[in-house]
Amino acid sequence: MKVGWIGVGNMGRPMIERLIDAGHALVLHDSNESAYSPLGERRFERASSPREVAGRCEIVFFCLPSLVAVRDAVLGEDGILAGDRVELIVNCSTTGTELVDELVAAAAGAGKRVVDCPISGGPEAARKAALSVMVSGAEADIARIRPLFETFAARITVAGDKPGAAQVLKLVNNLIILTAYVGTLEAVVLGAKAGLDVDVMLGAINAGMLAPNGTTRSWLPDYILRDREFGAKLGMMVKDMDAALAEAHRFGVPMRVSELTGLMARHAVDAGLGERDITAFAELIEQGAGIRLPRGTDG
Repeated sequence: MKVGWIGVGNMGRPMIERLIDAGHALVLHDSNESAYSPLGERRFERASSPREVAGRCEIVFFCLPSLVAVRDAVLGEDGILAGDRVELIVNCSTTGTELVDELVAAAAGAGKRVVDCPISGGPEAARKAALSVMVSGAEADIARIRPLFETFAARITVAGDKPGAAQVLKLVNNLIILTAYVGTLEAVVLGAKAGLDVDVMLGAINAGMLAPNGTTRSWLPDYILRDREFGAKLGMMVKDMDAALAEAHRFGVPMRVSELTGLMARHAVDAGLGERDITAFAELIEQGAGIRLPRGTDG
């Protein structure tokens, strides 16, 4: 297929690479000129604006880091909706349902449709075609773009036929990941300061039935303790937590633990860690405890 794509960043780039490597023709736009360089020798077309992308492609994806960037790329004067060829707009960003509803209404007014498909797994999973894609929208639209998802996803979950359902699923997913992440880091730092060997702790925890989670199985042993970056910025954690808490407020669900996790994430950003990798959050907890977990080296 010929596919348009807005946003050649940490997450967008590896998905773009998988699509090009699978033989699809891509028209790309990113406001950052240097974003294209890591694509190397891969062949693609460039466009000067989202509007130009949408004037050359029937299907346009976007994967952008903020709500402001999404609104500008879709609804702006030179946005996707101003393109005369695009039929289907595919939202890979985590935006929450309020903005999705706004995009769907604007798209319908322009005779276009939206499929919502936030992704989970991080840049490394995208490079390995191991992402989890959560998608919602009209059945025929999802079927049309499923072959594109299959180039970078190991699992595709249809959350519903109304755009926005996938956003709720992604935010539930992120709430579980991030609250477990913070709580697990605190617990492991406690054990380390009490004199326990971190590898011994992780071995015992991961041998159990209830305690293991993504932090004990992956983030700690594969990234934090090996001093590797996961690839997602800590500031994105704040954005996702804010979006999840907004949904909770909308539906009248108290989220006291998640609210505290969100406050801690904002504290980390205020401490200057927002542009750092999400694994840097461990440093904030280590500093508070006056101890640093032992780091190895990658490989």
